[in-house]
Amino acid sequence: MKKTIVALAALAAMGVASAQSSVTLSGTLDAGLSKNSGGELQLMGSVAERSNVTASGTEDLGGGLKAAFYVSTAFDPTGSENSGLVSNNDTAIGNNGAYLRVSGGFGSLTLGNPEKILSVNTLTPVTIDRGVIGMTAANVLSANLSNNNRFSANSVQYVSPSISGLSLQLEAALSEKDNVDSGSAVGVQYANGPVNAAVTYYKSTAAVANADAQYEVVQVSGAYNLGPAKVFLNYQEDDGAVAGTKKVKAVLAGVKAPVGPGNFWAQYGSSKQDGSDRNNVVTLGYSYSLSKRTSLYTAFGYVNDPAKVSYSLSGKNAYNFGVQHSF
Repeated sequence: MKKTIVALAALAAMGVASAQSSVTLSGTLDAGLSKNSGGELQLMGSVAERSNVTASGTEDLGGGLKAAFYVSTAFDPTGSENSGLVSNNDTAIGNNGAYLRVSGGFGSLTLGNPEKILSVNTLTPVTIDRGVIGMTAANVLSANLSNNNRFSANSVQYVSPSISGLSLQLEAALSEKDNVDSGSAVGVQYANGPVNAAVTYYKSTAAVANADAQYEVVQVSGAYNLGPAKVFLNYQEDDGAVAGTKKVKAVLAGVKAPVGPGNFWAQYGSSKQDGSDRNNVVTLGYSYSLSKRTSLYTAFGYVNDPAKVSYSLSGKNAYNFGVQHSF
C-alpha cells in the first residue's frame, strides 16, 4: 500500500497551505535466486521488478491545470555485483525515471528523464525488462527497451488529449553536446474499454566512436482484455544500433491471467536478423500474493539463440524464484 503524505506541513512552513497538493512516497524491494543452465546460482536484486524508492506529487493549479513531479531511484537491495540493473554503480537519483509535468485541457507536457514512448507503448504481461533475467521482452525486442534504456534523458514529451480513446504522443531527446545520443519518437495510442493498441516510430542518433549512427524502430502493439485473461502482441522492426548492423524483425506475444491468489503469465518471442537464423524464447511465471503488498514469484525460461543476437547467456534454460514487497 502506498503511503500518501499530504504536504500541508511543508507548505505551512513556507507560509502556504493548500489541500490540493500531495506528495506520495512509494517503492518496491525485490530479491531472488536466479540460475541458468550454464552458470552458477546467484542471489540478485531486481529480478521480477526493479527495486526502487519513488517520490511523486501533484498540485492543482486551478483553471483545469495540474503540475506533477516524479523521481524514482532503483537500487540493488542485496549489495551484490549480480544486480538486475545495468551495473552495481547504477544508483544515481532518478535513474528509474524523473520528470516534471504540466497537464490540462491541452494535454500534458513532460520535461526530464521519463519512460520512452517506445517503452510505454510496448504491451507485455510483465515489466518489459524483467521476468527471467536475460530472456525478457527487451531481449527479444529493441535494445532501446532494456534497463535504463527504457528512459529518455534530456527529453521533452507531449501527449494530446484523448479523443474517443485516441491520443498523439511526441518525444524529443536532446543531445546537448557532441558524442551524446539523441532521439525522437511519434506514437499514436488507442485505449478504450478492453482494447489497447499503439503504433510507434522511434529514431535515434547514436554517438558511436565519435561518429553519428542513425537507426530506426517501428513497432505495432496491441492488447485485449478477455475478462478471465489478457492477451498481448507486439511486432517490431529495428534496423540496428550502429552503422552496418542488419535489420532485426521481432514478434512478442503474451498472456496474463489470475490463477488462485496470484497471477500466471507467459511470453513467446521470436526474432530474426537478416542473414541469420531465427531466435526463439519462451518464458512463464507465477506470482503468489501473500498480502496486498507482499508476493512470492517464480519463473522459467528457454531460449534457442543460434545466432547469439539477442541474449548473453551461457545456457539455454534459466529459472528464478524470489520475494517482492511494495510500500
